[in-house]
Amino acid sequence: MNPETHRIDQADRDLRCWLAIRARAGVPELVLIALLRSYTRRIERHGYIPRSWANPSSPEWSEDPDGF
Repeated sequence: MNPETHRIDQADRDLRCWLAIRARAGVPELVLIALLRSYTRRIERHGYIPRSWANPSSPEWSEDPDGF
C-alpha cells in the first residue's frame, strides 16, 4: 500500500471511529449527518479545510453560516 492510500484509509477509519463514539455517547445520527453536511458545504465553498478548525477557540468555530 502506498503512503497516500494508507493516509486515506487511516482517515476513513478515524472518521468512522469518531462518528461511532459520538453515536454511542448519545448524539443522534441525524445531528451527526447534519454536521457532516454543513462542514461539507463549507469545505466545498472555500475549497479547503481551514487548519484553524483544529483549535476550537478559533473565531471560525463561532462563525455559523449554515445555521448550526
